[in-house]
Amino acid sequence: MKRKIQKIVFVSAKVLLFCVAVLIASELILHASESFQKDKTQAAMHKLLRRVGVRINERWLRTNPNSDPFVPPLLVFSNKDFDKPERLKEVFEATKLPPSRTWVSHDFLQDESRANDTQYIIHSNSLGFRGREYTREKPDGTYRIIALGAYHVFGHGVGDNEAYPARLEQELNKNIPDKKFEVWNGGRHAGTAIVGLARMKNEIFNYKPDMLILDYGFLDTTVFGDNFLPAGLRLPDSPTYVILR
Repeated sequence: MKRKIQKIVFVSAKVLLFCVAVLIASELILHASESFQKDKTQAAMHKLLRRVGVRINERWLRTNPNSDPFVPPLLVFSNKDFDKPERLKEVFEATKLPPSRTWVSHDFLQDESRANDTQYIIHSNSLGFRGREYTREKPDGTYRIIALGAYHVFGHGVGDNEAYPARLEQELNKNIPDKKFEVWNGGRHAGTAIVGLARMKNEIFNYKPDMLILDYGFLDTTVFGDNFLPAGLRLPDSPTYVILR
């Protein structure tokens, strides 16, 4: 029995080392190929995207939900168990924007040295949506639109009135004066499809929207680890666990 366990451990270690070697080799090949590229602009763009990817991962791969209100904890990214009400409730509670708050944030997709130059202000209303105040009950004659999604909807790097839901509301009311429009900003950084589903199941339809705008999909294609290693991925934050993630 002892020998069998030792053999399993040995084989597992070999597989792990092989995977690490493949990753290192792939990275070296990528660097080498970029250094020989004639198009220097394209090579520079690839390097920039890698640096941005590292910055995003450093923020995403943490489980503490209170470290940053704009980064959902790691456990909500995966669409695993989307058909379980308790899972959707957990995701909803973890990703809703704290109500009636004001934050000063910055564009973390850019280098940290530019943090002061890329600051922008975020307000949440009493219902936990970004931007101006709305009433829970829909006013008579109002066409209510709720936009759900990730960075694009939220308005990463811009003020409340510059995010597209606010701009859309302004344009609709300006060009269709005989009707009143509301466009609520329900975007969240790093939002995946399960975040939208959780909000619809637990909150959104209580506001009786006439239209929903759903802007999900891009981030969902990059999330897979939680489906296979949920226990390991939900261990407490530490430098070692972040590296493993």
